[in-house]
Amino acid sequence: MKTGAPDLRGAHILIVGAGVFGSAIALELRRAGASIQLIEARLPPDNASSIAAGMLAPAFEAALDPQGASFALLRAARDLWPDFIEGLGPTGFERCGARMEAPGETLARLASAFSQFGAAFESASGGIFTPEDWRLDPALALRAMMAEALGTDRVPIISRVIGADLQSVTLENGQFLEADAVVLACGYGGLDLAPELSALIPIKGQIVRFPGASFFGGPILRSESGYLVPGWGGALAGTTMQTGRSDRVIDPDVTARLVAQAIALAPVLAGVETQASAAVRPATSDGLPMIGQSQSGVWLATGARRNGWLLAPMAARLIAGGLTGQAGDGRFAPSRFQPL
Repeated sequence: MKTGAPDLRGAHILIVGAGVFGSAIALELRRAGASIQLIEARLPPDNASSIAAGMLAPAFEAALDPQGASFALLRAARDLWPDFIEGLGPTGFERCGARMEAPGETLARLASAFSQFGAAFESASGGIFTPEDWRLDPALALRAMMAEALGTDRVPIISRVIGADLQSVTLENGQFLEADAVVLACGYGGLDLAPELSALIPIKGQIVRFPGASFFGGPILRSESGYLVPGWGGALAGTTMQTGRSDRVIDPDVTARLVAQAIALAPVLAGVETQASAAVRPATSDGLPMIGQSQSGVWLATGARRNGWLLAPMAARLIAGGLTGQAGDGRFAPSRFQPL
């Protein structure tokens, strides 16, 4: 247990959801001394956190996604990652930076935005580069966090949760589990488990992986139409954001567009085998997640939109602090939403 960390020795916590929020919270609580039970209806590589690029990208996210969080908040969340993954197995973590190639007017707008909110950047050769944006590999990082949080001899309970309250959950098979506290980090799949979750909005995203094209050492590549992330499991191109869509159907036209934009960024990908995936991520109307206690007594950590990976250690720290009586962050309070 790190000096100054919350002390949860002797506590037994149920966490619903084994995506990045749930896994990060499980790791943080385990480090604080708690006994953890993780429940997941859909294990990696099939959950939304696995179908992600793993970008920790405060600069470009703040500049390109005005509905999301501020650069200052996103950078503060990003800065938690190096200490958070210390001592874990491989995560694919790299301080790689990101580069966008775009027309001059777009680059000028980005330079102005970066200057305004204080992000480091360089403009050269028809592009703009920032060292602020990093990456990790979602599959590796989830595996490393879960192994540390649960131990090598334990695995998550695979079941859908149909009921949750302050100190218990009910599984689809009728099993009833009790604990000292319950944390819901189950994404869009648990809208009926706490009143505030009815305010969540689904956003469908589709990505394309190039599993045979593993290249490293370079930055995340961006264009006006998408991005390409080098990675350990192959390069990954994304993404779409279809607000209000909660299906996971692969759209061939979207796949073709993502492949074309990836090849434009890295011509070496032409002709390489592709794998398309789709996932549904929960969002809120103000672009910030819900992290804190529900009026029902359960703890919520969800609604991160497209920044679940970036915000996960911050969410974990806030949940651990809340469980030991520390004040939360009002920007994330679930009470800002009235149940529908």
